Amino acid sequence: MTPKPETRLSNKIKAHVKGGGGVVLKLHGSTMQESGQPDLMGWIAVGDDPVHFAVELKMPGRDADELQEWRLKEWGRGDFCVGVVHSLEEFLQLVYDYQADRQE
Repeated sequence: MTPKPETRLSNKIKAHVKGGGGVVLKLHGSTMQESGQPDLMGWIAVGDDPVHFAVELKMPGRDADELQEWRLKEWGRGDFCVGVVHSLEEFLQLVYDYQADRQE
């Protein structure tokens, strides 16, 4: 069975994070978890510094719903890099931009 596009995106990001020595956790929605939590959470090394992230994965043309956006803002208040990403490249750009902003 061919994985869904969002699953393929998740797998690409997880492989990249783990390949660089980072840690990533896929959150699976269920009745045991609060609704709207980000799809992936973890940290990735950017230079010598870890960047903690919480991201919502969406296919191109799709956006997070209101609850998902609210949850991302919650995590962002805790100094997590947060956002909605549609590709591995977008994920990396989000993380590198976040790190660059922290260093200014």
